[in-house]
Amino acid sequence: MKQLHLLFLGLILSICVYAQSGNKVKIIPTHISSKIKLLIPEGDHYIYESYFYLKGGYGLVNSDTLLFKKGNTLKGRKLTLDLNQTYFEYEPCDTFINYLRNSSLYERTISAFEDTARSLIGYDNEDFNTQKYINDKNKPLFEDEKLKCFPEYKRLNEVWFNYQLHYIHHIKELKEQRYLEIIKSDTVSKGYITNFLNDFDNCDIDKKAIIELIIKNTNDFIKICQELSGNDFFEMNLRLCDLPNDSALRKAIFSLKNSTLISHTKKKLIKTLKKNQFIQIRFLPFDIKIPRSV
Repeated sequence: MKQLHLLFLGLILSICVYAQSGNKVKIIPTHISSKIKLLIPEGDHYIYESYFYLKGGYGLVNSDTLLFKKGNTLKGRKLTLDLNQTYFEYEPCDTFINYLRNSSLYERTISAFEDTARSLIGYDNEDFNTQKYINDKNKPLFEDEKLKCFPEYKRLNEVWFNYQLHYIHHIKELKEQRYLEIIKSDTVSKGYITNFLNDFDNCDIDKKAIIELIIKNTNDFIKICQELSGNDFFEMNLRLCDLPNDSALRKAIFSLKNSTLISHTKKKLIKTLKKNQFIQIRFLPFDIKIPRSV
């Protein structure tokens, strides 16, 4: 992406063309080299896009649809432009324009389905991350960012995005099936708990499932936690800090308290789970803990 920034600077210093053609992409001159503003012809109107260079790449920060008003005046929701002013012009599929728009769309797409994954299956789901970065044949190629015109790249990108969303929901369905399996079981084995912790993600469905595991086999859950490394236990314990304060949580705390095992690990688990029963009010000069309503 640094190459794109340098390329743009070079073009600004060496090219100055007056807007004459109606089918050319126009770059609006700016006094800040980290900004690029495009006017893209779309039939009887223009699309305005503003990009800003940050952290190694240009990101889309604003867009608008501009319609013709009087003469060569374009007007959008908040923006008015005159087509008679000086612009830098490019073919719609110029590699510079392609790379600017396509690479920005790629980054926005990554962010969109990662936000969805974080919400539904956890931000660090190993299955999804492997699929996303290694096994996904639908992912547009890096070369496509320069070689494909934006409409074609956008279609490729939509196929990729929809496939990723489908895969996220597939993982979520498997987690829901596992949760129902735990609910319906009278008890769970130590091996089942171990396998679960190896696949435990920071998402709502897994948090509900782990509470049920604590209730159904409290002693083995404590023993497994004792066998975890310090880092693994810290990470798992951290994920228990944002659980719903419901009857299942209270039952899990009760089960841990009534376990015959004497363990420092058990005390840590109880302390962590009990934190979910309080709300921290931090807008006062001091913290007040208020029990949550059920």
